[in-house]
Amino acid sequence: MTSYIRSNASFSTTLSVAADAAWGYLTDWAGAMDWMPPDSPIGIEKIDLIGVHGQLPRTRKLFTANGIVFTETLLVQDDQTRRIYYDYQEVRGGVLPGVRNYLATTTVDDLGGGECRMNFYSQFDLPAGTDESAMKNIMQAVYNMIATSI
Repeated sequence: MTSYIRSNASFSTTLSVAADAAWGYLTDWAGAMDWMPPDSPIGIEKIDLIGVHGQLPRTRKLFTANGIVFTETLLVQDDQTRRIYYDYQEVRGGVLPGVRNYLATTTVDDLGGGECRMNFYSQFDLPAGTDESAMKNIMQAVYNMIATSI
């Protein structure tokens, strides 16, 4: 039986974008190809949206250029506080091999003057012996990719 360790990753950045614009971008659950196009390191080629835009829960199934398939389900979307909660499940492939119980939140805070702050935080379990630092780096790189594509 595999044993697991608990871990987390976080990333925060200030953007020269209005909070409402960043929020709309973040909550467009089918719009991940905008921040992870086919020529990116992960390369999303297709997204299937399961559920109805604007309703919860809704799931996106992402298909990558190298055959990886994974799903993310949006569980909570609080438009007033600009906070989402979502989970991740790898269906096939190896983006985050062995990751279990991934639960993440992303917030967008209005800083005024056309700027906002995006905060990403995730918790997850990794198989014992996994390079925890490398996994955190992968997750932080994805969070950065999302933020810098806005």
